[in-house]
Amino acid sequence: APVARTFAVMAAPTLALAANATPSALGASVTLTATFGSASNPTGTVSFSADGLPLACAAPPAITGSVAACTVSGLLVGAHAITASYAGDANNTSATGGPLALTVGQASLAVPGGGMAQASISGGPAGCTVGSLALTAAAPGDNLPAGATAPLGVLRFTATGCAGATLAVAITYPGGSLAGLVPRKFGPATAGATALWFPHGAVSGDTVSFAVTDNGTGDNDPAPGAIAD
Repeated sequence: APVARTFAVMAAPTLALAANATPSALGASVTLTATFGSASNPTGTVSFSADGLPLACAAPPAITGSVAACTVSGLLVGAHAITASYAGDANNTSATGGPLALTVGQASLAVPGGGMAQASISGGPAGCTVGSLALTAAAPGDNLPAGATAPLGVLRFTATGCAGATLAVAITYPGGSLAGLVPRKFGPATAGATALWFPHGAVSGDTVSFAVTDNGTGDNDPAPGAIAD
């Protein structure tokens, strides 16, 4: 007896990646888009990755028409390779797109004493991202050492996904504003030590640079991979 055979003809889509801001700035949101080409009414979602690890998009990157979008923030300063992948559906085969080169630059922060500072956090592994980042006036709860003031404010940030990492932090203040000042850091001076203010960081011109190590020097969050500076 004859055998009935059914053949499916599926589209083989492509994915073109773009970013609404490149370079982006540390802490700023950037929207990544994956646009389908040669697709047949694609459905579902697209997965976005940076440097080989999945990105946590602000909302599920569902396909609308022929475009899926992912809004992210917190990528460290430096160059990142963005990729996207689509698992396919009944009408379309799977597809991948990228890499798209995305550069993240310094953040501009208002200095409590006036002017703007440029802050950089870099050096972490793929998946290490900055959560909060602020330069604020010292508060009573900061418990500055007796007689000390913070005329340029206190730099504060958090980061996650940074297990075992040592982050390089640098902040450049308005010209000449560091004259007569000495940098101090609050936290454990060494792994497991009691948190306190201690001398930390190097000054070069108008820039202070220092390092913070996950569960080590300067990290106020004992959870593995989480850094609170």
